[in-house]
Amino acid sequence: MVIGIVGGTGVGKSTIVQLISKATSTFVIDADKIGHVLLNKHGHAYSDVVSAFGNEILDAKGNIVRKLLGAVVFGDNYQLNKLNAIMHPKIYSEIKDILASIDFERYTCVLIDSALLYEIALDQLTDKVVGVYAPDELRTQRIMNRNTLSYEDALKRIDSQKSWDELSQRIDYTIFNDGTIENLEQQIEKMLAKLC
Repeated sequence: MVIGIVGGTGVGKSTIVQLISKATSTFVIDADKIGHVLLNKHGHAYSDVVSAFGNEILDAKGNIVRKLLGAVVFGDNYQLNKLNAIMHPKIYSEIKDILASIDFERYTCVLIDSALLYEIALDQLTDKVVGVYAPDELRTQRIMNRNTLSYEDALKRIDSQKSWDELSQRIDYTIFNDGTIENLEQQIEKMLAKLC
């Protein structure tokens, strides 16, 4: 069973993935981490991204600084679309290759963790999609704390992604991440019983 975990930045997908991994044997594919690897100096996306956005996104050693790249693309749809056109096909291809190499008999479920599951078309590689919800105010606080961003920059990140209204129409199951860990664990137990 391949389950996509989707939800905007700051909803707490990583926490959900950790709790699912604790509850059952799970293989986790993290689309964000794959994106980071692709941006490394020897990654498949490095030269395309530098060509598209210039040397001002690089540090003194020639590494892409994701915070500088983020400052260019968040809040500017043209630049964000340009980045996505480079990154999304490469992330999709990488994840497809990983799925082809997994021994599915060893795992109860395989999770694809991606805020941009639909934008990258990763839903095509899943059996079911679980959406994670948290209110925008709580998400903003989490992003500010995690990324040391201003309130405005945190909101820009939220606004650059699909709204919950759009996501909720395309998912198979919802987890609400606005309460306690115990509550989350109970929701995950029910979800696993239903989907796996």
